[in-house]
Amino acid sequence: MAISSPGVGSNLDVNRIVTQLMALEQRPLTKLAQKEASFQAKLSAYGSLKGTIASFQGSLTALQSQSKFDTPTAKVADAAIFTATAGNSAAKGSYSIAVTTRAASQVLNTAGVASPSAASSTGDITLRVGSGTANTITLSTSNNTLEGLRDAINAAGAGVSAVIVNDGSGTPYRLALTANSSGLDNSISISHTLSAGALKDALDGTSEARPARNAELTINGIAVSRPTNNIEGAIPGVTLQLLKEGETSLTVGSDVSGIQTSVQAFIKAYNDLNRTISSLTAYDAQTQTASILVGDASTISIQTQMRAALSSAMSGLTGSRTTLSQVGISFQPDGSLALDTAKFGAALNAAPAEVGALFAPRGETGSTLLAYQRSGKASTPGSYQVHVTASATRGAVTAGSAIQPSTVIDGENDGFQIRVNGIASGTVRIAHGNYNAESLAVALQAALGTSATLTAAGLVPLVSVSDGKMVISSPAYGSASTIGGAAGNASGVLGYSGSESGAGRDVAGHFEAAGVISAATGSGQELTAARGTPADGLTVSYSGTDAQLQSGVTGTLRLTEGYAMRLDRLASRLLNDTGPISSRTGGIDRSIEDITRQRDSINRRLVATEARIRAQFTALDTLISRLSNTSNFLTQQLANLPGSSNSRN
Repeated sequence: MAISSPGVGSNLDVNRIVTQLMALEQRPLTKLAQKEASFQAKLSAYGSLKGTIASFQGSLTALQSQSKFDTPTAKVADAAIFTATAGNSAAKGSYSIAVTTRAASQVLNTAGVASPSAASSTGDITLRVGSGTANTITLSTSNNTLEGLRDAINAAGAGVSAVIVNDGSGTPYRLALTANSSGLDNSISISHTLSAGALKDALDGTSEARPARNAELTINGIAVSRPTNNIEGAIPGVTLQLLKEGETSLTVGSDVSGIQTSVQAFIKAYNDLNRTISSLTAYDAQTQTASILVGDASTISIQTQMRAALSSAMSGLTGSRTTLSQVGISFQPDGSLALDTAKFGAALNAAPAEVGALFAPRGETGSTLLAYQRSGKASTPGSYQVHVTASATRGAVTAGSAIQPSTVIDGENDGFQIRVNGIASGTVRIAHGNYNAESLAVALQAALGTSATLTAAGLVPLVSVSDGKMVISSPAYGSASTIGGAAGNASGVLGYSGSESGAGRDVAGHFEAAGVISAATGSGQELTAARGTPADGLTVSYSGTDAQLQSGVTGTLRLTEGYAMRLDRLASRLLNDTGPISSRTGGIDRSIEDITRQRDSINRRLVATEARIRAQFTALDTLISRLSNTSNFLTQQLANLPGSSNSRN
């Protein structure tokens, strides 16, 4: 008879016994789970460390541009009097500025007329602004009204704006004439030959409502006069925009506040990283509690490398400041960084270029024709010899035939078109006149300057004359600099057939350091070192010509990396796929995968073990049941034997 329920045959609690036996068998799974939890905790810790390093790296971006330190700023004590902007060449210093008079445009008002649309006088009106060209406006029966006069003046391009104002009197409509440009040299003069009538009377009654004025101011006691309120050149590199009369001060210097903000963000990010590492590797002796990464060699190495990068001097700098501590950034006893704002501000004001070189990559060349542009994260700091083998050129087209000694441009031959760097100029009109070759080149240059498409792209070409022939050149350099497609009814007199085309050439050369060549490619005037070379990403520009090239070395360049770039590179190495964090997490991931495989193997073995134990108990149940049945049978048989107590009964 089959046993359908464990323990029925033996009266044993088989399920309980099997559960207890399997609990013993499952102890390896518990150990694996504990081990996996430890690995997962380490992964989380490394993730936190990686995120903090990435945040620290992000804080370095604002400090990697030398222009941030080199660009002066202008601060006005009272910005209601004037505003100021400082260019790269601004002269730093403090200025006391008093604005006594703002520049103004002259305003003339005519006498009034009864109706702005009533026809009146006819004749010519001549307007002149300052010493400019006289503009003659003709009033005929088609426009001899005050409104017609207003519209004719505005359309004449005479440098005068006209509006009609109603003053509410019996003859209320008056013409107000305002010079488009301010200053004493831009006064309006007006004369006319109008016939009798209301318009003649109105012009004859013209009066000055506001005189033309120059802006008058003093800068540190020195008198300055300008025709506009936009004052340029009075302080080298600084532009003032006068807003009202008054006196205030101007300080031109480094952007101390903005730079300090960026430096403080960098310090905070480093201190966050330092606290993260300290927390992950801490050991509490009192509680004998260890953090998850205590004793972890990779984490401790990261902290050591960061501190070494920050504390070691920056080599290659020519100034007196080569360490962060010299500008007020120093380590504290707990390993954090602190900023002495007074010391940093003083250093920045005294030597902004030196402070900038401490943080940002900086290149200095030994040739006026070579200029450092930028470097890449993989550019190795040091001294490079720059070999330029070919200079960059512009795309240019030379006319096929020479210009005639005397060329008349009129309505029959004033249109011209050209394509510059692939952009069409559209038809431009050359001013009518009688020209020689040089003056025609000037007129063509002016006409091309009116092309909206070329102007918008910054590609107005350069026009010159060579051996009597017109030469049109792209303003850009390099192989992308192209010019051609001359067309229009002026092409013939300019000497172009339309088939001419020209392209520029990129600069060519390479870099060399300690005998090792870094190949480079040119783009326009810029020469950039190839990837994978020691100078990787290093870029200079060469502004000379082939005639100025010297055999061998064109110039030298000394590249320093700055702390921001040094730390950025270190962070990149720590975070990349072959860095210490990825190596450690990769090993942990593999260990977790191994635990998964072990768990699966153990689970399969446990299933088999439980099945085997249950089979054994089933067999035992069956055996005991059979033995019990046999015992009962024998007992009954023995009881029925003669002589047994049961049989006597």
